Order: sequence, then structure tokens, then C-alpha cells
Amino acid sequence: MRVVIDAMGSPDRSGGMNLYARELVASWAAGNPDDAITVIAGPWAADAFVGHPNIAVHVVRSGSSAARAWTQLVSSGVVFHRSRADALVSLSPLASPLVPARHRAVVVHDWRHESRPGEFGVAQRWYRRLWRWSARTAGTTIAISDRTAAESRRHARPRRLVVVENGADHPRRWRAVVRRPGDEVTLVTYGHLPNKRPEAVIRALALVPDGTLWVLGAQGRYRQSLEQLAASCGIAHRVRLPGFVPDQEYHRLLATASAVVLNSSDEGFGFPVVEAGYFGIPVIAAADSGLHTIHGRAVRVSAPDPRSIAEAILAAVRDTPGHATAARSWARCAEETRAAVAAARDPSAAAAVAGGSRP
Repeated sequence: MRVVIDAMGSPDRSGGMNLYARELVASWAAGNPDDAITVIAGPWAADAFVGHPNIAVHVVRSGSSAARAWTQLVSSGVVFHRSRADALVSLSPLASPLVPARHRAVVVHDWRHESRPGEFGVAQRWYRRLWRWSARTAGTTIAISDRTAAESRRHARPRRLVVVENGADHPRRWRAVVRRPGDEVTLVTYGHLPNKRPEAVIRALALVPDGTLWVLGAQGRYRQSLEQLAASCGIAHRVRLPGFVPDQEYHRLLATASAVVLNSSDEGFGFPVVEAGYFGIPVIAAADSGLHTIHGRAVRVSAPDPRSIAEAILAAVRDTPGHATAARSWARCAEETRAAVAAARDPSAAAAVAGGSRP
């Protein structure tokens, strides 16, 4: 199969979206060495897919919303036709209408802009308004969870909707780090997007007698505001705000954490849940995040206010650490995605592994 994969909706430092693109594309290429794959993405992809001889990268330098939309609506269609591809797969809900519907597939991760538009800037809202039309007109719409599939039916009414759950076994490649009894309490939360709501977690830390909180991803003025908040709570010395950290440092922080706190207002999947679960580390999730509907008992549900979060943290660090959970493979995710795309183009070409996908 010749396939063009549009990863423009997965820019570097976009958290789970970028992780999804890296793992899915690499697993697709490794499992299907005869496929010719062209990836359209930012500069990050040039290094990410080195070592895969069947991947060619079409680099787009500009990361603005306008450039991203133009690339997804027009340029990706041109690349599709020039390469005589069999399919265009957009790893976000937006794909070029220049490609016939039966050759066009999109992936939907969340519809947060519909439920919480205030969390997005003007350019982001403009960009996301195109999603509904694109998901409705694509030949195949792939949802990453049953929850996202239900939201897709409500907001877009796709022609053909298939659920392909994310992979979760990427922590198997992380360097093993052993947490020892008596180690300092360390907590991990996130601040790279507004919906992560680290403010409440910082206030919760002030109600916990000891421990250090790592807030990952916060940058610029937002990082400064969180530093000021920690100082006003009298816990500046207990809050770390390193911004984005190198992969190895992130792996170390998560694998040795006492607990991970996801105080997000809404999540399409929540990769930290499966990453922490891989090491048996408890995860505290906000009641309005939707994560409990995706991951069930793998998360501890808390109201998103500081006192409730503090109580959940104390309970989590007091309990005996859990056991590592079984992880669905990215290889399986890639094969089911490929099968869903092949079935739309040629029903007789659908692979047997598509049994895990649900229409």
C-alpha cells in the first residue's frame, strides 16, 4: 500500500497527539515493510522516523494555524496525487477534500472545543470548526475510544465510524528506574494546555504535609503565574516548573512518581494513565475529565477542587503501590488502523486483524 499520513495536527510538544503520531507511524512502518509511507509533518518528523527505509518525510516549516490548515486542506491532497497513493490518513480530524472520500481517513481524539470553547484561542477555534465537516465527509473516521466515538456521532455523524483504541506499550522501552520505600513523595501533573488546570493541584499541595510537585510543560507567562501562585501558597520550594523536559527525564519522573495527577477538564484518552499504570503508579483523575469512562478502575476519581485532590493524594501515597497493568500494543493499533483504511478502499483487502476494530 502507498499511503500519505498527514501528521500536521500532531506538532512537536503537543503531548499525546505527538506521541500518537510517532508511535502509530513507526509501528505501521515496522509491521508493513512493503508499504511506502509519506509523512507530512513539522521538522520533528525528520529525526523521529530515521531508520525506517519505507518512510519519506515531507517537512513543513511553518507551524501557524493558517499554514497547518492550508497544508491539511490543499498540500496533503497534492502530495497524495503526486505520489499516486492509495490512501490519505490524517492523524487529526481534518483531511484534504482534494482526495476522494473512499481514499480519505481521519482520526478523532476529542471534541473538547465543542464542550469547552473558552479554553481555545480565536485561531484554534477557527481551525477546529473545520473538523465537523471533515469528519462527516471522510470515507472513514477512526475514533480512539468508545467515548470519542459517541461524541463523533453527536457532533459530526460520520459516514463510517471505526473504533481503534490507542496503543499503550511504549513504556516498555523506557529505562528501568526502581522506586524504593522511604523515597521522597513526588507528584507529577501537567501544564502545557489550559485544560490541565495545575492551579488546583498546586493549591492541593499546600494541604499535603510533604512532597514535591512537578508541573510539566508550562511555559512563558503561564509558568510565571504558576510560580507566583506557589509562592503565595508558601510552597515555592516544593513546586518544580521545568517546562518541557527531555524524554529520558520525563520517563524517570513518571516511573518514580508517588502519584500522577490529571486534573484535566476533558481528555480524549490520557496517555499518562497507561504510562503510570505500566509501572503500577496510582493516577488521580478529575471527575469531569471523562478518564474514568475510558480507563475504569485504572484511575482514582477526584472532584477538581484543591481539598478533594489533596485527600486523593494522601490516600494514593498511603496505599500499597499497585501492580503494573497489561498494555495494548502499538503494533496492534497500527494494524487495525491500516485494516480500517484498506477496508474503505477495497473491502476485500481488509486484514484479519481488524477484528479488534468496532464499527
